[in-house]
Amino acid sequence: MLNYQKMTRHSKLSPSSAHRWSKCAGSVALPATGLVAPRPPSQAAQEGTAAHYMIQKYYEDETDPYQWTAIDGVKIEKWLIETVKTGIGEIDQIIDQCEDPDIYCEYIVTAKQVSKELYGTADIILDDPSALWVIDYKNGVGVEVEAKNNYQLAIYGLGALNEFGRESRPLNLAIVQPRARSKKTVKVWTIAAKDLAKWEAKWVKLFREAVARVDYFYAATPSLQYYAGDWCRWCDSQLVCPEILKEMLHTAVLEKGTKSEEIAKRIRDLYQYKDVIIENLKWIEAFCIDEAKHGRKVSGHKLVAGISRRSWYPGPEQVMSKLAKKFDESEYCEKKLKSLSTIEKLAGEKFVNANSTKKDPKLILVPDSDKRPEINEAGKEDFEVIGC
Repeated sequence: MLNYQKMTRHSKLSPSSAHRWSKCAGSVALPATGLVAPRPPSQAAQEGTAAHYMIQKYYEDETDPYQWTAIDGVKIEKWLIETVKTGIGEIDQIIDQCEDPDIYCEYIVTAKQVSKELYGTADIILDDPSALWVIDYKNGVGVEVEAKNNYQLAIYGLGALNEFGRESRPLNLAIVQPRARSKKTVKVWTIAAKDLAKWEAKWVKLFREAVARVDYFYAATPSLQYYAGDWCRWCDSQLVCPEILKEMLHTAVLEKGTKSEEIAKRIRDLYQYKDVIIENLKWIEAFCIDEAKHGRKVSGHKLVAGISRRSWYPGPEQVMSKLAKKFDESEYCEKKLKSLSTIEKLAGEKFVNANSTKKDPKLILVPDSDKRPEINEAGKEDFEVIGC
């Protein structure tokens, strides 16, 4: 039996950002000051919202995803439909494992064990005698989402237990991510029936303490309530966050040639905020350019015209057709060898391998969660001097 409940309110303590506000109370409280302008939804976010709606309508009235051409102004491309169909197929396989499930789609659950303000909308809940399932659909490809110890799923799990009871059955918290780069499109965090009480107590304690920190923020010295970490990545407050600005200033005053291991460690620790710092600098630059446009002096700088490169108008093809009337093709057009992959299809892999070379790859830093093997070059060189 299908049950549908439309979300009509939004929680201040959003489950989707629980990993952030559980660590940093300021990420919730700072936007409330009015200093933070919410980010406009990205194309990926809009596509994700559309995908969720297609799944919702499929389970609500069996609307085929192929019927959609646009949702709230978002054009529905074939790849998005195929992604949704894959997700629905994965969810259906879970449903088929159940005995006689009641299906709850886009259903509001509240973790009342923690706070009546801690609620959110679960994509799919399966209330079945064999197990209680909470399924969260992720449309993205950039960040692979794990199920185990997932703060968002933990809130949904607490809410589902509160809503559907704690019978002697396991709780299965699942992530369905059709575009996961590891190809592991379904991940399940299972809490056995015998472990549910201990699991519930642990997460209730964690979230109660986090909610208390958020509540305390408004009465305490704000500078004491900000904590930076990997959770800053999607935070709307990062451009005005005093903790991140402090870290940036620490780096700004480092002198080149410093041999201090303390300074070196600070730089290594700071790298996790690279994307946040770059975003901050882009915002600062755009802000200062706008200030200069309006006649407000930016200390030590002036507004000038940058380099503008010429380009063919309306396009290279039209220009070539005009040149063809007066000149031989060899005078205005050069022959160019096609790409290695194209030649490989033409002449074969053996030919390409015998007639090509490959440079050593550039070394890059990626999060520990990345699946590529780590390169350890420690001991080759030991630089004591930081900078040059």
